Amino acid sequence: MNVLDALREPGYRRSVLLRRAAAAALLAAAALNAAANRAADPLVVTFAQPADAGQVLQDADVELRRLPQEAIPDNALREVDA
Repeated sequence: MNVLDALREPGYRRSVLLRRAAAAALLAAAALNAAANRAADPLVVTFAQPADAGQVLQDADVELRRLPQEAIPDNALREVDA
């Protein structure tokens, strides 16, 4: 029995096939939505570990993270200068 026959005849096989197709479509939509939302958040320089006041920072002390736009102050650094 092929897929078209299963879709034409009502029954358990058709309902399982339709539910699986709907689940796959929802998973694909959720993955696309998550990827689009993640790419929309800008990269900001943040501390990778605690630092004391006056400490000279090394490359290992900072990292780039994605944060929501509303959580980023106006004077935030967007890239790490070496």
